[in-house]
Amino acid sequence: MAKKMVVLDDTNVRLTTTIGKAPCLVSFGYSKGATNQTTQLPATIESSDNGVGFRLTSNATITALSSQFSVGATDGVNTDLSAVLYKNGSTTNQNVTVTYNSVGNFGNSFGISPVSCSAGDTINIKFFQSRTGTTTSNHVFMVQMLIDVVV
Repeated sequence: MAKKMVVLDDTNVRLTTTIGKAPCLVSFGYSKGATNQTTQLPATIESSDNGVGFRLTSNATITALSSQFSVGATDGVNTDLSAVLYKNGSTTNQNVTVTYNSVGNFGNSFGISPVSCSAGDTINIKFFQSRTGTTTSNHVFMVQMLIDVVV
């Protein structure tokens, strides 16, 4: 395995080796209610609403997304809740969409076209409802990735 020199600052340098890949799950959430939310709303991280998401520490490949939420009010018409993956503030055009038309808990997970990321990239989830007439809450989104293990 090839060593790679990483410059930490003006006086510190270290050699690193990538020894493989490990699965990693990153969660985002939005516990508040979202009513008639037809524009994208950023999910949060552990109650932090920084609007940027996570900064990756290593190279990674995102392979799947999942969504889980509660519907508290609906007019009974099919509605989609879509969670969209963002990288460095731009959409990746990869999402997980769940259709609902009744009150209850809903969710799904999807494998996506792999999204390559580099150390230092940021990832985030934004979500929206396809139409007005519903209220959702307790939103949980999961990003599944394979991340480089660097020593």
